[in-house]
Amino acid sequence: MDVYGFVSELLVNVRRVRETHPLFGKLYPLAVLRKRELYLFEPQGLEYKLVKVVPAPSWMPENVSAAFPLQQNDWRMTAVISLPSEASLEKVVLTLHEFVHCYQWECCEEKLKNSLTVAREEVENGNYMWELNYSFPYGDPTFTELYSRFLDASYVEIQCVRRELREYLSLKNYEYMVWQEWKEGFARYVENLVRRKLQLEENQLGREKPFTRLTFYTGGEKLVKWLQSFNPEATSNLEELFYRMYACNSETSTLTPSPEVLMKLKGSLS
Repeated sequence: MDVYGFVSELLVNVRRVRETHPLFGKLYPLAVLRKRELYLFEPQGLEYKLVKVVPAPSWMPENVSAAFPLQQNDWRMTAVISLPSEASLEKVVLTLHEFVHCYQWECCEEKLKNSLTVAREEVENGNYMWELNYSFPYGDPTFTELYSRFLDASYVEIQCVRRELREYLSLKNYEYMVWQEWKEGFARYVENLVRRKLQLEENQLGREKPFTRLTFYTGGEKLVKWLQSFNPEATSNLEELFYRMYACNSETSTLTPSPEVLMKLKGSLS
């Protein structure tokens, strides 16, 4: 498959999934990696225009799928994806997952990040890659037990388990957990909306042990679904969604889904 063929396939499927979430009402800067060259595409309305082809940085892996401020694209947040060898809906879905991160960046990511103690202290200590390599205690037996209970919790048990997690974890560890649940869990949530629309199997990776950062993808998706049981518009305001995810351990929370919603969600959030 050539670069233009992949971009055309991507555009076709963006149109197919547009109704799954408002974020797909626009396009985002795109870089396609092919033979150590980056093809940089700029959105023009609902189409893409190739603006330049530049050498890929030496550190970039061949099978890249990420979104980050790309130096070769004037440090703009860019979805970077390696060219598949043949037509692949899976590669399209991966690209759309990265579009979610572009959307988060444009919306409120930096504002939220700057409010976190874990982000400030890690950056002050020179750990600029803290989102990927923060020393979270995944192997701690108590954390593993608590988070396992959360993943298996019914819709009426979630708030209690989240309160126990907040009481056990340090502030920085709790912030990191919620940050990953918001950033990657929301992206996983949207990804699975897309997968259902495209009639693909949902992505359930993250429940296996030992736990890793990937665990927060599936845990965050569950938390998003739970919050939507109280407010179907919960995912339309990402800043508010983050604060709701952070505070859902509160004993004073008045979140109570209707009986109809409880019946509908029974089992789907467990």
